[in-house]
Amino acid sequence: MSNIHTVTQVAPQVLSSGCCIKVQDGKEEKIKRVFKKIDDISTLTLKSPCGNIIIDNMNEDITSQKFATSDMYLVISSGFSYDYDENFRMCLQKLAPFLEDASFYITDEHGNVHFFEMKKNMLKYKQFIITHNRDTLTTYESFIEYYQQTFPKNKTIIFQLLKSYLFSLTGDICNEDEYKHSYEKMINAALAIQPNDWEILHHHGVVLIDIKRYKQAIAVIKKAIRSKHIEKPVDDYDCLLIYTDLAHAYVMDKQYTKAIACADKGSKIVPNRGDYRLQEKKAYALLALKQFKAVIETCDEILKRSRKKPDISYAYFNKACALIMLKQYNQAAACLTAAFTMDTYLPKIASNDPENLMLYKKLMRHPNTKSIMGSTYEFINIKPQNIRMV
Repeated sequence: MSNIHTVTQVAPQVLSSGCCIKVQDGKEEKIKRVFKKIDDISTLTLKSPCGNIIIDNMNEDITSQKFATSDMYLVISSGFSYDYDENFRMCLQKLAPFLEDASFYITDEHGNVHFFEMKKNMLKYKQFIITHNRDTLTTYESFIEYYQQTFPKNKTIIFQLLKSYLFSLTGDICNEDEYKHSYEKMINAALAIQPNDWEILHHHGVVLIDIKRYKQAIAVIKKAIRSKHIEKPVDDYDCLLIYTDLAHAYVMDKQYTKAIACADKGSKIVPNRGDYRLQEKKAYALLALKQFKAVIETCDEILKRSRKKPDISYAYFNKACALIMLKQYNQAAACLTAAFTMDTYLPKIASNDPENLMLYKKLMRHPNTKSIMGSTYEFINIKPQNIRMV
């Protein structure tokens, strides 16, 4: 398989892959004639000498050390839009008699990975396709194992495949069994190649929060921050998201003082860039510590500056909770009305917290609450046994 060279294409956060396949010696003119008859396949290019390969969206330093400059190569760039379309494979089949034997994969526009084999002038399509679905995980692991055996020295591409699929799985890992079955194996495989990749560490931390491993999540996200600081920049939006998730992990682990310190530190390092979720975590931690005036100050700052509905609705809700505890019921009812009107899903989320139900009871005792809240009053006039988890 020495005739294969993997080319990488730059894409947001992850790298998708194309490849270069060597044309058989003496068949350069024949493949040129066939290639001219192929219509509208922008992802295929014939190049010779290969030292001069320049393709849009490609980011690879191709030197004479990688290619013999007198040779000709078929370059297949990633991001093709043909998916299962026979047209793309028919074009490759027409060129197969002129190409050396090779095993290769390419990534389509949807992030699916298609595995091919060129052998004895014939193209074979292997059904190893990565889609963003947990059900394909066994296939994916089989594909990775096969790829590792075929290209044992190409750890960079293996890492990028792992990284791409891990990102697609992040929101789907909901319990311990799913984590142990799939995600943990891939995390360990990816970190074995690049142990300090901050994106991998951050996403790992998010998954650990989802499956309620809060202390482990804190340790992993802190490592992500250290790795991000080494790489730089430390004041970009990615860094803000990492600090937000660290503060969230502290809150979920009931380490409220550390959550506040994390939010303050993150806010000093990273401009908020219009995202106030870090301040929301701080407000929640302050509420848990019964620092109600500080909660109101934090929420008022969000309400003053933010233009995002989620930020505003949660700020109104947290402020309402603090106002109830301060017995300022009229203002609390008004804030709660604003929160529930702006985010209709919020009442269901809030009702899953028993502490919120206690606050509702306090607010319902106030005679003006029903008239102030109007139709939103029904959201607090509930019984715990009637609540369904959402």
